[in-house]
Parts: sequence; structure tokens; C-alpha cells
Amino acid sequence: MTKVRKTVVSLTILALVAFLAMGALGYGAAGASSPNITVAGVPGFGSIGVRLDLPLATASVPPVNLAVKFEITVTDPDGNPATQVDPAAICAVSGFVQRDGFTNEDAIFDNEDNMFFYPRISGNYSVTYQAVTYSALNGLEVGRSILRGFEIAVYDHHAPVFLNTAQMNIPTQWGRSVVDENGEPQDARIWFPMPEVIDNYDAEEDLKVEFIVFNPNLVEILRFSNIFGDQNMSNNIDYDEGLDQIFTEDGFYLDFGKYNPFALCDCITGDFVVEYRARDRANNIGVQKFVISVIDVFEICGDDCEEECCEEECEEDCEDECCINDGGNPWMPTLLGCLEGLSGATVILGLVMLGALLFVRKRG
Repeated sequence: MTKVRKTVVSLTILALVAFLAMGALGYGAAGASSPNITVAGVPGFGSIGVRLDLPLATASVPPVNLAVKFEITVTDPDGNPATQVDPAAICAVSGFVQRDGFTNEDAIFDNEDNMFFYPRISGNYSVTYQAVTYSALNGLEVGRSILRGFEIAVYDHHAPVFLNTAQMNIPTQWGRSVVDENGEPQDARIWFPMPEVIDNYDAEEDLKVEFIVFNPNLVEILRFSNIFGDQNMSNNIDYDEGLDQIFTEDGFYLDFGKYNPFALCDCITGDFVVEYRARDRANNIGVQKFVISVIDVFEICGDDCEEECCEEECEEDCEDECCINDGGNPWMPTLLGCLEGLSGATVILGLVMLGALLFVRKRG
């Protein structure tokens, strides 16, 4: 055997040994070590700033001594990776992330706990899944599954949200005229502040906020077309039946006692509905509604009324002379105020005596 033939035989034997070793590590014939990937339930639609959850992928790997990992990507309509968000920027009321809450760090998808993202812009997002097998012995990549691709259409489907509405202090009951406990006339105007509104995409200055009042017959009697648009809101009045508006930089006063309907109706007292309507550029509308029950004369304590005086009145006479904070107005009479003026022991004793009395009557 010549030297050349000996060399060829030696190389052939080495190749055969290498092939057998690769087979033992999972590098078998073409495709034998490539996993089969399964993905189901990728959402087809989403909204800007609203969390989108992706399904977990599964893969089957026939050869032994192999492990599998998943490579998952999400890119926005501009081809940029989806980014992480600041958890503190997620609105507790609506669940969407505020427009300035996105970071510059790429979102992570591990096919375990981190399988969600918040879309930043509108358009079609591209989602890809691929399973990769690698040797459990040396960590080298062995094969890849086919690339599974999906598209998620993202648009602005979310309406603006009103925040801190309780702090707007709009009363639930008021009067066409208002007097104190001595019958002296008081200011009957109600203060309506500028609302605090956030949106998942548009800045506050891009929102249009209407203000509408309906009378007890649900007939619209006042509309401000955009209280965010013009500092002189009187320029924005679309319709008005005379609520004697007084405008300031931070809001406006309305006097329901000055309401003078164009048509005769039994509607100057009753439940008036007040609505703030915030509209974003995608024409999504968020509504914050208040109902104010208007009577002829509403009695309140004066501005200098203190809680202590009400508690003293409760101790003397527990009718309806006590006062608690109504939120929208300084102090108003309510029976609940009487309970505040009594100690816990007194209330319990009274309930026990009432129960005993009912028991005796039932036995009799």
C-alpha cells in the first residue's frame, strides 16, 4: 500500500469516528436534531400603551442529550425592538402606561415570566418565535426550528382617563338658593375645576375636553366645546340656557339658581347631570359624570362653622343639626354628623336598648 493510500484510509477512519461522535452528541442527519416548535394564541390586535401578553411556545426534540431554548423577538412598525417600561408609569386606574413611561432598554422575552410588552406606537408589530437545540454536553448549537412569524395590529383604542375626581369636590346636593343655619343668603355658585386627564398616547394639550350640563329632563342646557382649548372659555360655549357662568384660569362657576329654560318645563329642580368628556386624536372618548340634586333652598353652615360646634349640638339635640364635610361645600347638615358626635359606647348602648325593646314587643 502506497503512502498516499495509507493517508486516505487514515482520513476516512478519522471522518467516520468524528461522524459517530457527532451522532452521539445529537448532530445526526440533516433535520434530525432540529426541534418542532408550536405556538398558539398570539393576539391579533392591541392598543397603544396597553399590555399585550404573548403565549408560551413548546418544542419537541427527538434526539437525546439535547436541550432547547427559545428566541423570541418583537419589533415595532419602524423595525425597532419593543422596549421596557417604567412600572411606576403604569396608570393604576386604567392599566395603560403613560406616554413618557417607556425606557430605552429592549424588552426581554424568555418564554417563562417575561412574555409581555407595551406597544409604543400604532401600526403592525412583528413577532417571531424560533426554537434552538444545543448539546447538553458542550453547549454547542445543534439545530433550529422553522421561524414562526406573527403580526399584531396596534392602534389607539383606549380613551382618556380622568384622575382624582373625588378631589374635584363637586357636591351631590345643592340649591337654587343657599342659606346658612340662620337663614342668611349664601353664595349659591358651584365651582367646577379643570379636570386632570391622562391618555395612553396623546399629550394633555392634544386632548379636547367638553363640558356638558343636562337638566332633570335630560335636555342639554349648556355645552363648552373645549375647556382645554381656549383660556377664554366663553368663546367655546356652543349652547347655553343661562347658568350665569363666571370663568377663571383654573375653572368656572355655575349658578343653578339662574337657570332659565327657554321652554316652560318642570325642570329647574331635580337631578342635573354634569359631564366632562375627554376626546383624544383617535376619537376615543372618556366620560366623567356627576349628578347634582338641586332643590329650591339648601341650608348649610357658614364658612366659619367648625366641627366642634356641630358635635356640641349633637350632644344636645340629635335631629339634623350636625355638620360634616360634604366635599364640594364647606359644611352641610346631615344625620350622619349626629353619629359623629356620639361616642362608640353610646351608640352600642342605644342599639342594645333598641334590640331589647323589639324583643319585649315581640314576646308581648
